[in-house]
Amino acid sequence: MTIRKNSIFLGILLSLFFATNTASAQFEAHTFYLQGESMPYLLMKPLGYDSTKSYPLILFLHGSGERGHDNKRTLTHIESLLSADSNRTAFPAFVLVPQCDTGHRWVEVDWKAVSHTQPAEPSKYMQLTISLLDKIESSFPIDPKRIYVTGLSMGAFGSWDIIARLPNKFAAAAPVCGGGDTETATLIKQIPIWIFHGSNDKAVQVSRSRDMHEALK
Repeated sequence: MTIRKNSIFLGILLSLFFATNTASAQFEAHTFYLQGESMPYLLMKPLGYDSTKSYPLILFLHGSGERGHDNKRTLTHIESLLSADSNRTAFPAFVLVPQCDTGHRWVEVDWKAVSHTQPAEPSKYMQLTISLLDKIESSFPIDPKRIYVTGLSMGAFGSWDIIARLPNKFAAAAPVCGGGDTETATLIKQIPIWIFHGSNDKAVQVSRSRDMHEALK
């Protein structure tokens, strides 16, 4: 289902989904430290990076199967898409991929439930991600009006969560097979959002995406 006005982000996503070539070496592996906690993350700089220019940033939140601290499996479903030379040439952008550790979630809620209330505070790894995003913004020439988020399953729950917590931060979002708190719809109604979910999904009920769609309408 598609909601809200079109944006350049939608064009980026279409190209990402249909890309074929790969360049995994383009992702730099780092670890983010904050108040005694740490989180691995990958960062890909724009092709032909020029520090005097301003660039978009895409935040990707992985699914439950890619949890851990190896800083590699997070690229399982996106490596060939995000690092394709054709996409990097057409849409030069920073790509930020943090990794949530095993036993934790971007949002500490039950994925199989028919609904959930957004926790008052972000989860441990969501807070680390928010702080990491601030660090990347202060370290590189990121265009504050072109920051996007997308995620798969557990990462889609994270996408809904982070835009509700930072509704003025993101230019657009594309949650894939997730769900959010429908009560947050009024906070994010101005954000272009493209929702993906299949009715054959056995892990997350497709009603979770449909409910968010209806709440936004």
